[in-house]
Amino acid sequence: MDMAAVAVEVEVVIVVEAIVEVLVEELCILEEDLLLDILVVMVVFTILVVIIVAFIIMAVVDILEVVIILAIIVATMEALIALIMEVLMAAPITPTTEVIMAVVMAITTMVLDMAAVIQVMAILLPVMVAIMLAMEITMLVIVILTLLMDHTLVVIRLVKDNKNLQIIY
Repeated sequence: MDMAAVAVEVEVVIVVEAIVEVLVEELCILEEDLLLDILVVMVVFTILVVIIVAFIIMAVVDILEVVIILAIIVATMEALIALIMEVLMAAPITPTTEVIMAVVMAITTMVLDMAAVIQVMAILLPVMVAIMLAMEITMLVIVILTLLMDHTLVVIRLVKDNKNLQIIY
């Protein structure tokens, strides 16, 4: 990997992390509204998936270098996971969720590290990129479903405690 690609990768990571920091700071209201947590995560997730798909299409059409695409994908996924962790920290979490989150984070980190090592060894194949991206998206979907499940359980508990409370979703 040449120095220009490394420089671009570092810049991409810094920019994406900065965007996530701002998002998290601006969305401090997350602690107040559980439904808003889920909506924010899903909206951000959808936007980032669209961006990633756009970059993959650009790579296929040879507009961008594959190395830059990889940097953007890895940085975006790491940033999205950080955002989801922030949301989960503000949400009521059951022990089951904590275990699932720990496993997801461990696997994700391993996948990203493996991708980085393979990239440095210069034997990265498009198939590996596709597999890595598919794994990341699958893990993020699992995290979102877990988050939804936990919030639903919390709402059900609230309804049991207070008979007058209505379920809004």
